[in-house]
Amino acid sequence: MLVACLILFFPVHAEDKPLRIALDHWPPYIDRSHPEYGIAAELVITALHRAGYKSSITLENWTGALEGTRLGVYDIIIAGWHTSKREELFKFSKPYLYNEIKFIKRKGKPITYDTFEDLRGLLIGVVENYAYSPEFDNSNLLIKIPNNHLIQNLSLLQQGKIDLTLDDKWVILHQIEKYLPSSAQKFEFLDKPLAVRGLHLLVSRQNPAHKEIISEFDKAIVQMKSDGSFDEIVRKYQRELVSD
Repeated sequence: MLVACLILFFPVHAEDKPLRIALDHWPPYIDRSHPEYGIAAELVITALHRAGYKSSITLENWTGALEGTRLGVYDIIIAGWHTSKREELFKFSKPYLYNEIKFIKRKGKPITYDTFEDLRGLLIGVVENYAYSPEFDNSNLLIKIPNNHLIQNLSLLQQGKIDLTLDDKWVILHQIEKYLPSSAQKFEFLDKPLAVRGLHLLVSRQNPAHKEIISEFDKAIVQMKSDGSFDEIVRKYQRELVSD
C-alpha cells in the first residue's frame, strides 16, 4: 500500500530523466526514518544523480514494490537479490554491495547448520517473496513459515514458536536492537552463512531505457569507488551502526 510520496529533484547533467523509485523499508540498507533513506538508498540515489537522473520516491512495501515495478508503475527498486525468475522482469545492475545471509536461533538451542539435512523438521521463519538463495527457496526438505516482516519472525523466534529465521546479518542486528533490545543476548547466529548475496539495482523491463539506466548507474558506481565517495558513504553508516 502506498504510504507516502516524496519528490526529490536533482540537477541533471544532460536531459531530464525522472525515474520512479519504489522504496521499501529494510534498515539499515533502506531506512525511511533516516534522512538519506539508508546506505543502499543513499548510494543508489547519489549514483543516479551523478548519471544525470531526477528521481521521484514512493514508499512501498516489498510486495507492492515488486509488483508495481513489474507492471511499470515504478521504474526502479533500489535493492534486491538476483534470481532467474526476477531476471525475466527486471534488468539488474552489477552488485554494488554484498549481504551475508545467516540463520539465527535462540541461544543454547542445539542447532547447527552444514547442509539442509541438518535443518530437517525445524520451523524456519521467512519473509514472503524474499529470495534468500535458489537452493533454499526451492528446497522441499525445509519447513518454511512465511510472514510479512523480519520482526514478526524474530518475535516468533523469541517466543519459541519457530526454531530459526534468517536475513542479512546487519539487518537482523538492527531489528533486534530497535525492537527487541532486552532480548538481544537471547539470540545467536549459526556459524555458516546460507549465502553471500550481491545487492543490485533493479530496473523494470517495461521502461524502454532499462539497459541505458543500468549502464549509466554501473558507470557512476565505478566512478564513486574511484573518487572515494562510495567508501565515504559506507563508512558513515558503519559508524552509525557501531554507535548504536
